[in-house]
Amino acid sequence: MGILGRGTPRCAPLTPDHRPSSVDLAWLQCDYGNQELFNGAFPMRLLVAKVGLQMGYLAHYIRLGNSEEAEPIAAGLHESLREWETYR
Repeated sequence: MGILGRGTPRCAPLTPDHRPSSVDLAWLQCDYGNQELFNGAFPMRLLVAKVGLQMGYLAHYIRLGNSEEAEPIAAGLHESLREWETYR
């Protein structure tokens, strides 16, 4: 978990598999310097980052031929894309 530079917070909710995140980000928001990052678009930006992470992990495991690790990542990506539909 960490924050890269002074830009968008990068956090633990970016789990690559299908498990839902249970991390409450209120603690991060209250102490983060740039409160504008937590506008209404923050959940979507976090989801976009999560999808990117999932695609990277999935590509890695497919390249290795490791279907055992790839399957839960693919399921997680599927769930994330379903969540993405709610932002339309």
